[in-house]
Amino acid sequence: MIILKCEKEKITHRHRRALSARRPAGTHPNFSYIHPMTPHQALALISTPALRLNYPTRWADLGCGTGLFTLALANFLQPASIINAVDRHTYLRQQTTPNQIAIQPLKADFEKEELGLRNLETFVGAAPTRSSSVATFAPLGCLMANSFHYIKDKPALLQRLKTSLRPSHFFLIVEYDTDKSVSTWVPYPISFSALQSLFHTAGYTTVIRLHDQPSIYNNNKLYSALIT
Repeated sequence: MIILKCEKEKITHRHRRALSARRPAGTHPNFSYIHPMTPHQALALISTPALRLNYPTRWADLGCGTGLFTLALANFLQPASIINAVDRHTYLRQQTTPNQIAIQPLKADFEKEELGLRNLETFVGAAPTRSSSVATFAPLGCLMANSFHYIKDKPALLQRLKTSLRPSHFFLIVEYDTDKSVSTWVPYPISFSALQSLFHTAGYTTVIRLHDQPSIYNNNKLYSALIT
């Protein structure tokens, strides 16, 4: 288990300047910049037994920010797993966690750019083995924690992401439970009921609401959902 520091993210002068302007679609600040979410709260929000598989897997964290949810996700994965942490800004450094999860930052706009996730070949440690090579295939899961609400055309994004993920894959979403824009930082949120409709229309069979947490925006809760 990774030991997470129970500290709020500190905003540097450079971050303040960045946060003073509206971010482009497809990017997001780490949630703790606008809400005092601790690493342990992030861990609890995405917790589900479905993540605890008995073999290494590969995930893409789209709009990872400084890695609050990236590191939370790493707690649930088996050693030799990989998380490709995608963001337009390089807040997160390349690292291997204490439980041997490789976090590989990728600077890109996931809304507009083809990420080529199927072609990235990275391993934890030395030469690849039969047990670890699964992580070089297309990602099994896609995490979007407080980044999906920057995407206006969500059906188009889902259709494009399907080509980068394994045929049988997960989506793990953290979002505000509303369909109305609540601030500059949350321009296109999606309620859980709308999320269910979106993914069912896209061909997914199961959309499960995992956990809720209070938010600072008009009493709209944050929720997490697992989609297969």
